Amino acid sequence: MQGAGDWKASVLSEMGIPALTLSPQEWVLLLLLADGGRPMMGELDLHLAFFMMQVTPFRFELRVEPELFYVHSSELSRALEELAAKGLVRREASQEAELISLTERGLLEARSLAERVRRGWVFVDDVVVKEGSKVLSDLEALKKTYNGKSVYEWMKIIVDKVSSPESPFDQRFTSEEIESMKKILSQALKRRQRPPSR
Repeated sequence: MQGAGDWKASVLSEMGIPALTLSPQEWVLLLLLADGGRPMMGELDLHLAFFMMQVTPFRFELRVEPELFYVHSSELSRALEELAAKGLVRREASQEAELISLTERGLLEARSLAERVRRGWVFVDDVVVKEGSKVLSDLEALKKTYNGKSVYEWMKIIVDKVSSPESPFDQRFTSEEIESMKKILSQALKRRQRPPSR
């Protein structure tokens, strides 16, 4: 039985246009290469950037703690660990956050991959296919927008996106989960605005 994107791949092949299906590791390499290879400020920013893609190559779940919520993809975390084990990604602790960046080997591999992507089309999932250069520019914009955000900032970003009437993100969560996110964010912002005790 053909997959949902098989007929599109066949059409593109007949037109002489290379169509790529990227692995989770390759998606991570491309995001880390974006914005001049600037390090990601922690793994949560990596998850947030991919979550904010209108059509994302990863599956996400909502994780809720007493004073915090965040989006998480197990396959994305696994891809990051595998890249580090191969010596393609470096994870370093800093005063502000863990810095995640490409090693020299990772940089060479990511640049080679980006060239292949730029010349063809990419399946973002089994259904959506996008021009490779557009995929790279989208990743560039996502990294510049969401890298280095504070906990409060990315909680607010998630709530704003899932609460929008026309948002595709509300389909990923139940109404109960969305209300829970709003409540946690509201309480967090109140604590932030509270004057320090003397």
